[in-house]
Amino acid sequence: MTPYDVPLAGAAWLEFRVEDYVVSRTGFTASSEQAWVGATLDAGTVGGGVWGLAAHGGWTRGAWELEGSLAWGGGVPRQDGVSPWSLYLMIERPWSAIRAQ
Repeated sequence: MTPYDVPLAGAAWLEFRVEDYVVSRTGFTASSEQAWVGATLDAGTVGGGVWGLAAHGGWTRGAWELEGSLAWGGGVPRQDGVSPWSLYLMIERPWSAIRAQ
């Protein structure tokens, strides 16, 4: 992320080119020792009223971590044919685990 990035569920990075904006994020997270799930609602004024919903989750097994997010930018104005859905998936293994082998 950059200092110019404002997360808004369902919107792509740098989708809005504005200087004045307000965005608020609210949500919850539930976790255990190996997994977590959560949901967020983002709303703001980025060239007009915008909002988006997201579901997040993650799972850790040993040195491996799986993290993902599915978001819907239903309140983000778009051209015809541009999907309001976004998907993020990350599979991670830290360098410290690789060097330890």
